[in-house]
Amino acid sequence: MARIHVILKKKLDLENSILITGFQGIGAVGYIATKHLIRELNAKRIGFILSRFMTDIVFFENHKVILPYEIYYFSNDKTKLVFILNNAQPLIYDRVYFAKKIVEWCTENSFSQGIFIGGLDKSTKELGEKHTFKCVPSAKYKSKIPGPLLSKELVVVGPLALLIAFSEVYDFPSITILPYSETLRPDPAAAAIAVKVISEMLNLDISVEKLYEDARTIEKQMKRFEEFQKFLERRAHGRISHYM
Repeated sequence: MARIHVILKKKLDLENSILITGFQGIGAVGYIATKHLIRELNAKRIGFILSRFMTDIVFFENHKVILPYEIYYFSNDKTKLVFILNNAQPLIYDRVYFAKKIVEWCTENSFSQGIFIGGLDKSTKELGEKHTFKCVPSAKYKSKIPGPLLSKELVVVGPLALLIAFSEVYDFPSITILPYSETLRPDPAAAAIAVKVISEMLNLDISVEKLYEDARTIEKQMKRFEEFQKFLERRAHGRISHYM
């Protein structure tokens, strides 16, 4: 078996398809947004990506076995979308081959473009800045860029950076959407920004209410956690009585 191998369970004409994917990086934005798009569009699982060093984990969700790297497909009268859902991060010594294979596979099947999703550390946001996301287009991306470009002072790292790099190497048109995000916890609200941008780009009507509900739930959990931490600090400093 090749080091990275794409297996499709259905034979489809993927010409002019758009690839959408992201990883569990900053705020898990790319993963959350991709999974939400798959769910809202009711995209169908059509295949898997296998790696020689694939993480030895599977999940069981909605009565089916979930593998680390899955391929989903959606089409309507105007658009064909292929999603790669990365339920796990590629291992560090596999990431170059993983990203290279994805872009090669897209070019071999004449995909029209790729839309990659990641998170941008919100601490890098300039004071007073009103933009909620930044973009990184490849040299061959000729469609309308939906927002401001990433400033030269900032960098993209990890498997997402490799997808961008190989898009440049193989002349694959791609655009990366980077909403400002929390860094130390999942950020569904940031994922909602990416979903809204992509919806507008592709002229699709995709609800993001579930993502905002998840964001509100996390905020409540974080608030309770912070209150508990403050309670422990007060107790440690003897500010709370230990008798009834």
